[in-house]
Amino acid sequence: MIASNGENLIFLISQPRAGSTLLQLMLSGHADIATTSEPWIALHPIYALRTSGIDTMYDSKLAHLALLDFLKQSGMDISFYKKQVASFLLSLYKQAIEYQKKKFFLDKTPHYCQIIPELVEIFPKAKFIILFRNPLAVLNSILKTWVKDDITHLGSYENHLMDAPRKLVDFTKEYPERCLKVKYEELVTMPEIVLKDICSFLDISYSDRMLEYDNRYNAEWKFGDQVGVSKTSRPIVESLDKWKKGYTSPQERLFALSYLKSLGPELIKVMGYDFNEIKSSINAPEVGMQDKLISWSTLMSNTEGFSKTRLTREMICQILSDENYWSKKTDDLNQCDENYEWVKIIKQAAKRFQDLQIRSLLVERDALLNSFSWKITTPLRAIKRFFKEKK
Repeated sequence: MIASNGENLIFLISQPRAGSTLLQLMLSGHADIATTSEPWIALHPIYALRTSGIDTMYDSKLAHLALLDFLKQSGMDISFYKKQVASFLLSLYKQAIEYQKKKFFLDKTPHYCQIIPELVEIFPKAKFIILFRNPLAVLNSILKTWVKDDITHLGSYENHLMDAPRKLVDFTKEYPERCLKVKYEELVTMPEIVLKDICSFLDISYSDRMLEYDNRYNAEWKFGDQVGVSKTSRPIVESLDKWKKGYTSPQERLFALSYLKSLGPELIKVMGYDFNEIKSSINAPEVGMQDKLISWSTLMSNTEGFSKTRLTREMICQILSDENYWSKKTDDLNQCDENYEWVKIIKQAAKRFQDLQIRSLLVERDALLNSFSWKITTPLRAIKRFFKEKK
């Protein structure tokens, strides 16, 4: 039975790619803790009270006004609405707990960093585990797992990279009694000690069974880490420094150092890390090279990183299908200094496409030259060239 104030609720919140799936699987080894991959169930009803941050087919701002109008015209207020949201969510958590025959529900949803104040308000007795990881390890994981070769896609994760750490730090400062800070690196290097601290915070007993999670990964889970955790049964210490080898190109190294600088020493210190120690792990690109790279601020600003990324994608599609459009649009863009870096992005994308096309043609050529039909007709082609030269 779930308590009305959320006494049976545990929220695990972090940046994406920060190791939350690992900690979730370990905690789910406790006999009393139920969980699912990532519920996300609190986002929609809470965002209904906001005027920004949600993208819908309908006008979300008007929907917000409509909700407020409905409450006012019906003798209700926002406080009443929040209580109903709490009741609704508690009913879902209650069903999950009963279905899994447990006593607590662990909700691991990284996006909840955006709604922590509301969760604290509507669930005054719930407990929060805030997981931090070396920010450059997080960035490297996002680059290698989600972004891959599409650099322009990095701007889509501005909230995860910039906003999430600040909100998590602010929460730990404002509500220290409601949360427990956990470092991913400590979880990996001394899992038993960290898990015992967590169990003490949650006021539950510790079990050695929590250390082994190989049989608890659910292949049907749609969210969370589906890359590394499913391949292991315990935390792997050797993986902690893997991120240091991930920043191979000058562009990646510039992103890493710029990201670190954007967060700043104070924020990183509260997260539990040493700014200068992390910075010393990355070699800065040569000064002359930096002018040829895409800056961090270009991808991370809301206007440049979001709207212009979509514009760039649309433009690239037209460039590839219409050479005249490419020539005309380049002239238009070059007239404005602020578009300089986006011209570079477009050219990089077009060059990459061209290289792929050339590579594809070379593969086809090699396949033809090595084919049986080509080899067997070689004498005929030689005879043809002989008579052609005679003419």
